[in-house]
Formats: sequence, C-alpha cells, structure tokens
Amino acid sequence: MLVAAYAGIAAYCALSFFLGPSGLFAYRELEARRDAMSKRLAELCATNERLGAELEALRADPERARLEARKLGYLASGETLVVVAGAGKSGERERRAAGDVLPFAEPSSITDRALKEAALAVAIMTLCATLLRDARRTPVQRKRRVHEASRA
Repeated sequence: MLVAAYAGIAAYCALSFFLGPSGLFAYRELEARRDAMSKRLAELCATNERLGAELEALRADPERARLEARKLGYLASGETLVVVAGAGKSGERERRAAGDVLPFAEPSSITDRALKEAALAVAIMTLCATLLRDARRTPVQRKRRVHEASRA
C-alpha cells in the first residue's frame, strides 16, 4: 500500500516538473516569449532612433518637410486634392506599427487538477498491481513474507 502512495507522489512530482503550469515546458515557452519580446523591443528602439533622426532632419530642412507632408497627402493653400480610385499599392504585407502590443499567449500546460488525477491513477494502478501480485502468492509465501516483515 505504501508503494502505491509513493508511486502516486512520484508521478505527481514528475508530471508537475515537466508538464505543470510552472513546469519545464511552460518555462521554455515563456523563455521563447521573452526572447520574442526582447527582439521586438530592439526593433522598436531602432525604429525610434531612425524616426528621431528623421524628425531632426525635417526640423532642419523646411523644403524636405514640405515634400514629406505632400507624400502624406497634405496640400498647400490654394491646392485641390484629386483621388483616383484603385490606384493604391496591392500585395503589400501587413506590418505591425511601431508600438503595437504583442498579444499575450498563455503558456500551454496541464492543469494541476489533471496532474493530480493522473498521479492518483498511477497510485491506484500500482496498488492494484501490488494486490494482484500478493493474491498470486501461495499461503506459504505469504506467511514467510509476514514473518520477514515482523523481524524488521
């Protein structure tokens, strides 16, 4: 009976270590997530530097600022905008804008309740195997086992 309890506890510990909410696999997923976020942060820092340099260049050169404003669709006084339908760029890949938040994804793991149920199943199977093994012993073997256990 004690063997079954030990087997159940060992199964719970092993399953929790590898598959639990704080287990090895969940930890590795979180590490990968952290690395992706670090990479995204580096990209955002580089974009911020580039945009800061571009802002300073636009402040220093009014003619360039006027040309950039025109590219963005701004008009000078007295001008009229004419839009031609269907003239947009096609086939462009959607790209995340600077500052977009990466969506949170819960790391995949097995719930603690499922781990406990699996450990209980291991304990019950071990108990059944132990009881079956004892049931197959002859009465002489059982007496000898009881006698050896009483000596210890």
